[in-house]
Amino acid sequence: MHREPRQPVAAGPLIQATRRRVASWMRSNANEYDTCTELAQAAAAIFLPESALNDECHWVWDEAVNACELWA
Repeated sequence: MHREPRQPVAAGPLIQATRRRVASWMRSNANEYDTCTELAQAAAAIFLPESALNDECHWVWDEAVNACELWA
């Protein structure tokens, strides 16, 4: 039996992201990051495609600021 090589799996978010889920994660973990940018980058690495951080109007930035303000 001959099998063809499998196609590589497309990289994507590890967890299905919703704004509510990302915001909840950020509020829970904001104290572990020094800046809102680091928090947004960490959340994006877990929940969102890389292109989300390239959009300065993406909601992930707003949620990062909101979460950081809770720990300020």
